[in-house]
Amino acid sequence: MPNPPYAVEPTTFRFAGLAFLAGRSALGGQREVALATYLAARLAHDTQPDRGISRAARAERAAHAKNWLSTLVLPPNVRTALARLVDASTGEPADAGSALADVMHAVESFLDAKARTELEHLAAALQPTPVAIAEHLADAGSAVAPPALSAPTQPPAAQPAT
Repeated sequence: MPNPPYAVEPTTFRFAGLAFLAGRSALGGQREVALATYLAARLAHDTQPDRGISRAARAERAAHAKNWLSTLVLPPNVRTALARLVDASTGEPADAGSALADVMHAVESFLDAKARTELEHLAAALQPTPVAIAEHLADAGSAVAPPALSAPTQPPAAQPAT
């Protein structure tokens, strides 16, 4: 059933599973890890070109995020992984994707299945595609071109016996 013409459009919420986990967790431990992971995931997501956030703005946001992260009580391995992801959020999506893999490993025991799935989807979205690699090389002025992608080949058709 369509919404009435005066209805407000539904709000989409990035990483709702992480936010929900943080909201329902008790103070401390799991809640702080979930909140910190939520912040870092949003910064990593914003490295994608379609988000339209400049590198300078991302660098400023990362500096403020690192300051906020320093106020949380986090396990050392989680703090290190999150700090690396926040730093990577100032660069390319592939860098953030690499750092996100470390975060996913460090926080897996703190997150529920929904939150882990959201991070897995983000990691997949941050992986470089062949087109993105070609564009990056073209922007860098590289003389080395990526290998050409070819269409899948079909096996030769069988010749009828004569």
